[in-house]
Amino acid sequence: MSRLLAIDTTTGACSAALYEPAAGTIEAARYRAMPRGHAEALAPMVAEVMDEAGAAMRDVSRVAVTVGPGTFTGCRIGLAFARALGAALGCPVIGVSTLRAIAANVFLGGDPDAPPVASDIAALMDARRGELYLQLFAQGGAPRTAPRLIKVLDAVEELGGEGLMLAGTGADVLINAGAAPGWTRAAAPDFPDARLIARLAAAMPDPDTMPEPLYLRAPDAKLPQNKPQLRAGPAPLA
Repeated sequence: MSRLLAIDTTTGACSAALYEPAAGTIEAARYRAMPRGHAEALAPMVAEVMDEAGAAMRDVSRVAVTVGPGTFTGCRIGLAFARALGAALGCPVIGVSTLRAIAANVFLGGDPDAPPVASDIAALMDARRGELYLQLFAQGGAPRTAPRLIKVLDAVEELGGEGLMLAGTGADVLINAGAAPGWTRAAAPDFPDARLIARLAAAMPDPDTMPEPLYLRAPDAKLPQNKPQLRAGPAPLA
């Protein structure tokens, strides 16, 4: 029986889920809020999920992973794990944007008996330095814009006239900078959930290549420039 394994390490949580596409069910899942330590937590978390589901890695026929935006280290951890697993199993690895996964907390993760979302969704992540990661989605989850980095005050001005459901860690940052009458703060979780990432990925086609990280900002750590290079020279004479 083929299964889809989904993972996320891009933000302040780590999660993994095993999805059975034929039945449309999550067989096992783990979710843990954590500001750091994803590298140490991910492999044991995946092992717990597989054990609970009574499945072996050879049963995984697709892998899904969030690609960012997010923390530089977090994006690299999840992608490295997913790529290695995909290469070992010979299966496709599907990349899902972190902002789309956050929006899915609203359009896929809500109470099934609740009325559908009546407005478009703004997925927002606090990028610090007075900036936000932003992407807009239609009520059913289709992207309205591409993901981008934007200054908080520019986002207030741009989105102030729209009726939007705000989701993610950047929602409160935007509201505090200039709440607009048409904005509603989503009650959904702010971080991606592998259970919903699995459902998103199940509807996506197999890619031809491995996913790449989505970095909307250059990493803070940079290699030193114009430094003298050490070179191996001839051995000294005796």
